[in-house]
Amino acid sequence: MLNPALEAQRVFIEKQFSKLDSKIEHFRAEVAKNTAEIKRLKADQKGTSSRITKVEDNFHNSWSALERSISELEDRSRRDNIRIINLPENVESGDVRTYLLTSLKKWLPALSGDNIEVMRAHRIGPERITSGGPRTVICKMLRYTDRDRILKAARATRIEVNGREVRFAADYSNYTVKKRRAFAPAMDTARKCGFTPFLIYPAKLKLTRGAEAYTSLTRMWMQSFSWSPTLRAMHRVRKMMSSQLMQVLNE
Repeated sequence: MLNPALEAQRVFIEKQFSKLDSKIEHFRAEVAKNTAEIKRLKADQKGTSSRITKVEDNFHNSWSALERSISELEDRSRRDNIRIINLPENVESGDVRTYLLTSLKKWLPALSGDNIEVMRAHRIGPERITSGGPRTVICKMLRYTDRDRILKAARATRIEVNGREVRFAADYSNYTVKKRRAFAPAMDTARKCGFTPFLIYPAKLKLTRGAEAYTSLTRMWMQSFSWSPTLRAMHRVRKMMSSQLMQVLNE
């Protein structure tokens, strides 16, 4: 038999190990529980991220649709307007409308026999103290058809006032202007290739060259086209202009 003192020591140690085993089992159970909770939280987080992504996508789509609708309403409210760009300051002597009524038929002889009526006209923003070019003039016509006739005549006529080339443009919302402006590099290239480019509202490009005509070109299509004046390039254009391809490429 063991010495009573040693026996007591052995019993004490066994009790301590038993307590330690119990604590270890408790820790294992806690670790397992926490691991399961972490996995659940990760799954929840993944689901939440997915839902957030869906909400963000829906918000983006809704916002884009709202932005388009607002821009369409704004464009409609401006449909009678013309922007006159680079008209020298102060040539109108303070009365822009009267000046334009007198000048339009001088600048655009094709309209000399037409009854063009300007409702109101003004320059945008305060007068510039420093140099930076003249302010744009916004001109509201009485009739939408007058606006179209003026723009058509202005495209065929070079207008100069005090040595400055004056340009005419339709008045659109910032949203539409941004979309149309994105075509500028492609339109410059098209001109170099002998095409006459024209933008159809809101942002579709039309190209003409003699008897050739291509319509409904999107910016995506223009960026994908490798410009070249050769016959082979023109053949590629005709192939790419098939209705099936245009349906895919239309934005």
